[in-house]
Amino acid sequence: MTVWTIKQKTDLCSTAWEERIYNAIVGVIYCFCFFNIKEGHSRQRAVVFYTVTATENAACLAMFLRFSRTHQDRPWFDIAAPTLIIIGSILGHTSQLGIYIPIQR
Repeated sequence: MTVWTIKQKTDLCSTAWEERIYNAIVGVIYCFCFFNIKEGHSRQRAVVFYTVTATENAACLAMFLRFSRTHQDRPWFDIAAPTLIIIGSILGHTSQLGIYIPIQR
């Protein structure tokens, strides 16, 4: 996420080191939520951010499902964890769509 922040070429700080520190901090923030750091249309940046987030979640879920099959001591967990992850992701992304795509009246 820090690399993505650097690629946006912000110029909010007066020195290069301050800008690097700023980019690193925003990179950490991006691990948890979308943060608009540049003026202009944010819809495209939000779509890219949430696409990356959904891809990361899907990859982690796939790895979990692949490697959890060797642990048969908790079969309920193999069902509950993926279900909660999928439902949480769908609810979260649907909520974000509601924020960034206005409803036409």
